[in-house]
Amino acid sequence: MDDETIKKFLVDELYWGTKIDASDIKARVDNGQVMLTGTVPNWYSSYQARRAAERTLGVRAVENDLVIRS
Repeated sequence: MDDETIKKFLVDELYWGTKIDASDIKARVDNGQVMLTGTVPNWYSSYQARRAAERTLGVRAVENDLVIRS
């Protein structure tokens, strides 16, 4: 599966598969490895974004660099 398809699945999962505000989350995919960047309001949102990435078809690894807004 190519990276663009994985990214589309991931974005869909972030927006529809979680109950978090993903509007400030950016995702980059390189050979099935995902890097999440941006800001989230709390630890739970960061955790849920990571879990969404992990369960996305084609993802092999996740690096969570999300920053929690204070």
